[in-house]
Amino acid sequence: MNFKNISLCVAVASALVSSAAGQSLGTSYCIAVPNSTGRTARITALGSPSLSTDDVTLITTGATPYQFALYLTVTMQDQAPWFNGFRCIRDVHRIFPITSSDLTGTSSLGLDFPGLSSQGIVITPGSTWNFQMWYRDTGAGGTLRNLSDGVEITFVP
Repeated sequence: MNFKNISLCVAVASALVSSAAGQSLGTSYCIAVPNSTGRTARITALGSPSLSTDDVTLITTGATPYQFALYLTVTMQDQAPWFNGFRCIRDVHRIFPITSSDLTGTSSLGLDFPGLSSQGIVITPGSTWNFQMWYRDTGAGGTLRNLSDGVEITFVP
């Protein structure tokens, strides 16, 4: 078995998936605490920061498998203990709908800018918003909940 060729194939496949899904955007910040699987949940955003394009997708990896999750957003950052992790955003707003993680602990949510405004979340050009995922972690004990790190996105027209 030639591991060099396998590594090359994996790298090419990964690049193709990233390219097809859109460009990574935003800046990661805050601390994610390991969950009951020993992994930390990391949130990223793909797409364009352009509100007119309306194609931002939030993706979180490393959460616990097959658990309910909520994406949270607000304009202000924070880093305070909350549940079994850290709240990276202040004055939490929940983004609907409720999602769930898959077998690998991955969850995603496409942002619908017009739909968000009906929830009181009005994203305007030049505004900066912070996103984080809350998820159930029933194997962890304590509060049975954990959080991802945060990602900050500044939007343009």
